[in-house]
Amino acid sequence: MAACLAVLTDPNLLSRILAGEAREDARSVRLLSSGICAAYDAQTQQLWAKDSGQGDIAARELSLRRILAHGCRPAQVIVEVTDSSQADQQQAGLRLLRPFVDVSRTSPLLTREHLADAACLTAGRAPRLLARAFPHLTLWDAEAAGSSLAGALRLLLGSGPGDQSPVPRRPVLPHLHSLDLGAKSTELMEGLCAALRGATQLRHLKLDMDLEAMHSAIEDLATLTALPPRSLLL
Repeated sequence: MAACLAVLTDPNLLSRILAGEAREDARSVRLLSSGICAAYDAQTQQLWAKDSGQGDIAARELSLRRILAHGCRPAQVIVEVTDSSQADQQQAGLRLLRPFVDVSRTSPLLTREHLADAACLTAGRAPRLLARAFPHLTLWDAEAAGSSLAGALRLLLGSGPGDQSPVPRRPVLPHLHSLDLGAKSTELMEGLCAALRGATQLRHLKLDMDLEAMHSAIEDLATLTALPPRSLLL
């Protein structure tokens, strides 16, 4: 038994074992012992932060803190919140960001990709918390659920219609160069495109919406001068 535990807690051997396992089987291996759990968490590159909407957000936040305390430094973080109201989603989103913020306070996370339903990231403090949690973020994938996402984008990218100051606004996420955005209405997508005006740091943009009849949106997208050819996907 001791020899088995030694194998399963060796980071190099464990990563090879888990590479050949289905996700559910890999999670089962994680639960065999506290030592295996810590070794498993430390080599995890994709981390799901999920709230089922059944009053378990405190337990989910604590679980995230434990996984990060084991040395998990994920390349990709996925946030899934299923609360019914937008206010509950916003509060859950803030709580699921805080463990990452606390880790990055002493040693900035190198997480590059963040995927989430945008409803949990539209609270007033969320964009700055996102930047503090993941200062090296390069890709943000969000399904828009409300017009407040446009304000978050303007802050993250330092873009959109601004005041008359000759000094450009600084993005709170200067490394963010790829966006994958979806919207539930033409009106909402037009607002998102307006928020992107002048976001010259963008190198890749994917919009899940038909823009054929959205002349104002196309005008806004024309200001994204840093987009290489064929990097805008509709």
